Amino acid sequence: MEAAGDVRPDAVAARALPDRRGPRVRAEARSRTDSFREGADRIAGVRSDCDGERWRRAVAAHVRAGGRRARVLRSLPGVRARTRHDGLDQGGSRRPRGDRRADRDRSRALLGSLPVDDASRALRTCSSTEALHEEIYFNTLHFFDVMGRFTRGAPLTYPGRVIPIVRAKADGKAGQAKISLTGFDAPRPSVVVEYVETGGRTGVVRLDVPRVAVDRPQTLAATVRAGRDGVDRLDLRVKVDTEKDERESLAQRADERRVDTTIMSAEEAQALFANLGRLRAAGLYRDALAYHDLGALRVTIAWEHESKPRTEVVAALDPNGVAAPFPDIRRAANLGAGLQAGPAPLVQWDTPIPPPEAAQILARMSTFKEATVYKVGESYLGKDVWAMDLMPPIEASHWSQAKQTTMKPTIVYSARQHANEVSSTSHVLKMAELLLTDPAYHDKLNKVNVVVHPITNADGAQLAYDLQKITPNQMLHAGYLGALGVDVTSAQWDADPLYPESGIRPKIWRTWRPDIFLNPHGYPSHEWVQIFSEYAAWVRTRSVETRDYWTMRGWWMPGFGWLDDARYPRHKDEQMKLLAMITDYAKQAPGTVALNERAYARYKRYSFDFDQKNFKLDFTNGVLIYKSIKGARANPQSQDFMTRNPHVTIWDGVTEAPDETARGDWLKLVANAGLQWDKAILEYLVQGHHDVERKIEPFWNGVTLTMNRPRPPKSAKDHDEQPTTPE
Repeated sequence: MEAAGDVRPDAVAARALPDRRGPRVRAEARSRTDSFREGADRIAGVRSDCDGERWRRAVAAHVRAGGRRARVLRSLPGVRARTRHDGLDQGGSRRPRGDRRADRDRSRALLGSLPVDDASRALRTCSSTEALHEEIYFNTLHFFDVMGRFTRGAPLTYPGRVIPIVRAKADGKAGQAKISLTGFDAPRPSVVVEYVETGGRTGVVRLDVPRVAVDRPQTLAATVRAGRDGVDRLDLRVKVDTEKDERESLAQRADERRVDTTIMSAEEAQALFANLGRLRAAGLYRDALAYHDLGALRVTIAWEHESKPRTEVVAALDPNGVAAPFPDIRRAANLGAGLQAGPAPLVQWDTPIPPPEAAQILARMSTFKEATVYKVGESYLGKDVWAMDLMPPIEASHWSQAKQTTMKPTIVYSARQHANEVSSTSHVLKMAELLLTDPAYHDKLNKVNVVVHPITNADGAQLAYDLQKITPNQMLHAGYLGALGVDVTSAQWDADPLYPESGIRPKIWRTWRPDIFLNPHGYPSHEWVQIFSEYAAWVRTRSVETRDYWTMRGWWMPGFGWLDDARYPRHKDEQMKLLAMITDYAKQAPGTVALNERAYARYKRYSFDFDQKNFKLDFTNGVLIYKSIKGARANPQSQDFMTRNPHVTIWDGVTEAPDETARGDWLKLVANAGLQWDKAILEYLVQGHHDVERKIEPFWNGVTLTMNRPRPPKSAKDHDEQPTTPE
């Protein structure tokens, strides 16, 4: 282990080598010695331009001290409370050779950025126990990543849940480590039948249920009847591989598991529907493939791409199932049917909000006529995930989100992707409370549809909440990712992601087609340390791009994306207008301004000025917003919503607030900064000229009416020049 400025013993030996070596070797030795002379500048009171003897004595002493430090760190007899490593960041570049200023202990100076009142609590906040949590969590995940690359050429993703629980001790005795390994009862779904024969003989039969690769069904027809709600019959078509079940013959040519996971026959598909009907009749699996307001389900099973009668069979599922009841937020929150909204405030900003409390808040909000709360999915560990639509009550025979978002713009607040970043749930729910209860905001619902999705990563949010009961002032990155150590949005565009919650955001986006999709985030509220990773953060791969999260820099935006595409000529100007509104609203909050002034200055002094290679600054109107240096172009395969379909979503954005783990006055401060961001973007949509263009065209014996709302909104002048119907 080498701390910053350490000189290895072989460096001293290299300098003492005689000059009997050749000129090339001597040149290499001089170059190497010069580099270590620069390193010696970091030794207090020693300069490389001093006399050689003094320089050698100082280097030798420093090497001995470094060796002692390394031995102490390697042994680690015990982890004591309120200890703090005082090393320097190894992720940065070397200082210019002519700069002879002595390095200061940046860590000690940065204690002023912590939301604390006394030094003892500061030391407890930036502690070695927290650093161990970070090392164990990220390094364990990285271990599986590297092991996979070395053994099979690709990282081992979704390795499992890593939960470091590190408790400080102050008795001076050696620490203890307890490692528990848990897992599922079986590696994959299976059917297990245990039986007893008449003669008393017992046995077990097991059949694995693999995931079968099959094309997504296509809709052929939906039959409706006058005077009856819903769909009377739904006709689908699915493409399979073969007509007959050829498993036995295929198993002689390929591995059985490969056969089971890649081949589906028409006979198997028919048997699936027939067996499900028999199970339903016996009272089992009554809610499987059963849906509200759907009668019969008929599936055409084809083993050729072209539709021909002799290459297709039809399987019908009788309507003998019973759809599961619609989820009720009041029942899920363990609140009675006669629930009232209760006294204000509905949303507290004193402590982090876990999923059960968020559900209770949504249940209380559901008592308002403008609020519709619904279950939008489940997490990997089975927790319900909820969303809420806010709009004035609508009376209509036919209604849909697509129709509603055509008539006026829609904004989505989707929070808590990284669940230890606690303030986003707090401020998006507070935004909802203002829209429901504050007259100054309530009328904005007449101009904008609002969708609130307070917790994306429910499993991580619950874990982070449980851990903060043990160590309330720590970052707790065990709750950062999903339940299996991968971000919950990593596979959000996959047809069938491993995390069920991964598909929730695209589901909301496809359902509502929003103008703006917001994704507020957070980061540590104090110095981020990993003592065994060169005292740097954030260390989870070999790259150093994320080392700039080492210390706090106030409220900021990590990336303001904008569009530079000839097909969308109005987007850039509107996005720059939105940027100006964001900075104006941020500067209207005195607490945010004071926080940013202190944090920006400290970040510049101890990070940017120290290492401009890895630490960057980009200010807009006095607010730290890292704007893209080049505009994006539309790309239907993009991971973000704006560039995926700019016709629909004109902008999506991310923030960073120092909220790991915030509570009390500090939570109020950072949540209010996020609330200002929420207000600014909502106000941008409220002020826009969102006029609907209508077009009427003849069609057979009638006419068609097409309605379109231009996005981003046109200026009033441009719209006056645009006819709404052909002349």
